[in-house]
Amino acid sequence: MRRLEAITRDVPGSAEPAQTRASVSTRRGWLRLAGALIVIAAVGSGCRTGNTRENSMSQPPVSIVTSPAAKGADRISLSADGRWMALEYRLSSELPLVVRIDRRGEHSPLVGRGLLAGPPRADGAMFYVEQEASDMRTVLSSPASERRSHLRRLGTHERLLSLNGAFGAWPTGDDAVVLFGGSGGSVELTLVSAADGSARARHAPFTELGSLADATVAGERLFLLFDLPTGGAASEHAKGLTLVALATADLRELWRRDGIAPAPLYQRPSLGVDADRVLIAAQTSELVASFKVATGAPDATLAMPPGKGLVRFMPAAQPTNTTLILWAKPRRGANSRRGWQLLQVRDDSIERVADRPDELPPAAGAWDGEQALIAPFGPPRSRDHTDEWEAPFVEYMKRADHRGP
Repeated sequence: MRRLEAITRDVPGSAEPAQTRASVSTRRGWLRLAGALIVIAAVGSGCRTGNTRENSMSQPPVSIVTSPAAKGADRISLSADGRWMALEYRLSSELPLVVRIDRRGEHSPLVGRGLLAGPPRADGAMFYVEQEASDMRTVLSSPASERRSHLRRLGTHERLLSLNGAFGAWPTGDDAVVLFGGSGGSVELTLVSAADGSARARHAPFTELGSLADATVAGERLFLLFDLPTGGAASEHAKGLTLVALATADLRELWRRDGIAPAPLYQRPSLGVDADRVLIAAQTSELVASFKVATGAPDATLAMPPGKGLVRFMPAAQPTNTTLILWAKPRRGANSRRGWQLLQVRDDSIERVADRPDELPPAAGAWDGEQALIAPFGPPRSRDHTDEWEAPFVEYMKRADHRGP
């Protein structure tokens, strides 16, 4: 398909990316990362940079389905074949709940306590980071250097690796897991064997790039997006964001892009990756910046429709040439929480896939290649409101409360 001609703006930091050099940054914690919700693929109507217009449908709109088994989940991700579904629920004061669902129905759900470590692998293996604490208040109030964490495979009692300050992980395509950790204002990466928990490679700590805002693995690359420290000075805000690409095989730095847009424009930024581009969107900007996956060279800067609200990239089971964004629109009055849309990035345009002005926005979503799999808005998840829990969540909680050590 011929790429649509777009008005492409120069993005600050558009010089050729620096090649491999010492990597450094501060850390805001994987909890924010875990909350950052993500990207997919589809079709519709939309807008281009500097020019909003309605497009005719060039192919059928994407099919949207709800998943009662995922109701209220804060994150959803899928294995590459779409069979295995990973869920994360953030609970009031308690450690998060992680769940694996077999969409074929051949295996019962598996449940654990901790932070979800990316999507399940094709064989159903799923990982999470378990904090050695009784509740989230303890986790958040304790220094990272003193907080013991464990990388675990869901459904087993085995701890692959234990260390202080781990706050997330992500599986790679070669039977390994990238573990995120650090303390004292740094982010450290360890490539861990999923077979025996041995460390295959480590990356020098990131200590000067800002806080880790988002991360994702696509293909054979790990992408890290660094934001500014909370409450940073005006001079720091002028530096912009930093995007780093690493090889998942050995954590070797492939390229780096510094000074991406004025930082205030990209407060609370998040990453989306398709087959060819890395996209950066934010809650406070109408712009979506894009960069070539292979080289980090700047690509088109896209414009969101006016009045957009909370932007969430929805994760695809596999990267495609299109990307889908969940857009929750802010409204006033009694129905202030209602209204959401799905927006697709295709070529150099952002096109509307679906508009649900009267519905509560879904909690999360994922793309399986044909359908947008949605987690409907869920009930409160507090021990004080058990009478309001939905049946699937009651089942998950029972399994979590009675699982082995």
